Amino acid sequence: MKRNRCKCGKVISKWDTECDACYEARRNERLAEAKAIAKTGKCPECGRNLVFCRYVLGHVMCEQYGGESHRANPDEPPCDFHCYTR
Repeated sequence: MKRNRCKCGKVISKWDTECDACYEARRNERLAEAKAIAKTGKCPECGRNLVFCRYVLGHVMCEQYGGESHRANPDEPPCDFHCYTR
């Protein structure tokens, strides 16, 4: 019987795509990148300010993210950038 293996060589379930250790490493890389972006305070896509969501802990979004009633300047085009720092 053929066993499924992660890219690191560990045996994994047939429903998984990677082992827990590789998942945690990839997740930590994404979190470090998101924290670095949040620390700059500027959106990497459009250059506007980033806003920290008051309702979802760790959610950072461009001030032009969302519908017209939620954007800083509804007359300008929306920006889709958002990330999670937790």
